[in-house]
This record gives sequence, structure tokens and C-alpha cells, in this order.
Amino acid sequence: MKNILLLLASAAFIYSAPALAQSYDQTKVQLQFFNHYGRVAQKGKAPLANIGSEFLYDDWKAMDITFKDTTVRFEEVKINLFYSNLEVLYNGEEKIIDNRHFRHLSLSQNGQSPTFIPANRFSYGGKALEGFAEIIGEGETKVLIQHHLYIKAPNPQANIVGGHTANKLMKMTDNYLFDGESLTLIKKKKDLTEHYRKQSKALDQYLKTHKPDLKDPRQLLALVEKMNPK
Repeated sequence: MKNILLLLASAAFIYSAPALAQSYDQTKVQLQFFNHYGRVAQKGKAPLANIGSEFLYDDWKAMDITFKDTTVRFEEVKINLFYSNLEVLYNGEEKIIDNRHFRHLSLSQNGQSPTFIPANRFSYGGKALEGFAEIIGEGETKVLIQHHLYIKAPNPQANIVGGHTANKLMKMTDNYLFDGESLTLIKKKKDLTEHYRKQSKALDQYLKTHKPDLKDPRQLLALVEKMNPK
């Protein structure tokens, strides 16, 4: 684990109007990120030993990160769910981009381009979410997928009976309905019936016909799109 300080964002190149070479202004923005957005990640100072990966993807991936109105391409990035920030490999060093300094990021994989937003921009039950959020759908109500970690504490008797003796990091997702303002956590059919109580007949018919797996965000999205006003 890394003890994350602040962020240092260093761009491989910056998007602008179609051009092959960076302009003077682009280079200036790149240097601004490099000089003002943090420090190199420090190693070996984690407060607790943990088992498991804190990253959404364990391998480095090219990602486009949007800072205010500027989008920057980083060739090697990891999404850290434990600290809700990004780690960037740049010139052989790992840098940190704190979630306060960027709006969202996206990557292309398997023919899709998911976009991730720091989950603390959203709240549920009066508490900010942790990790990163991915919003899918185009209608009035969308599906928000929260990617986060569950920290499983060790058995107090682990040294005697066996098992892990440190906190275990377990990647999890929770699915919410998002209407642009509020979130509804969907764990079971009852959560849907309460949310769609004014459309109960249409909901019952859809559930009976399609039998969606509510843990699958894509199947949940298909339901939501059917229930959205036309």
C-alpha cells in the first residue's frame, strides 16, 4: 500500500484541436500540472498491512483525464479504490492525482468507453460514497455503479485457527438508480417496487417477462430504460 500525499499530474500529451505537435499553450498547461499538482507517491508507509489489491484494474491502462475544461492523456494509469484517487506512471516514477483536481476519466476497452467519477461527488443516506462511480444510460433515470472496497477484518483467532491475519481488501460494486439528484440503492426486488410504486403494473410485467439479474448493471439498465418516460 502507498501512503498517498497530494497529486502530481504529468501528461503524455494534451487533447486540443486536431494537430500533431503540441502548441506552446499545451506545453505550458502540461508544465503547470507537473509543477503544481502534488508530489511523488511515497512507498512503505501504509498505516495497516492489507491483503489484496486496492486498484480497480491491476494493470496500467491508458486513460483520458479531464481537468476542468482540459482533457489530458496519460499512458499508464491505475484507479485506486482505497484512496479514491489515481496513480500515474510517468518517467519511471509513480505520481498521484488527487480526486479534488479532476472531474472524470475514461478509457477504451472491449469496445466500450466507461467514464469514472470520484464517488465522493455523490451521497446516499447522508454519507458520501467511496471509490469511483460509473454512470450508464441516457434517459431521465440512469444506473450508477459504485466501484469500491470492502475491508474484511481478520479473525481475532487467525493466528491459532488459521486464515488471514491482516485486513483483506475485497472489490465490490453496488448499483443505484440516479435521477440526476438522488440515489436509490438497488439490492433486491423490494427496492425496485418501492422506487417504481407508481408504475407497479409495468414493473411487475417486466420482472415476470425478463427476470433480470439486479446485480448485473446492464440488465438493471435495460429495466430502467423500459420504465423511463418516453
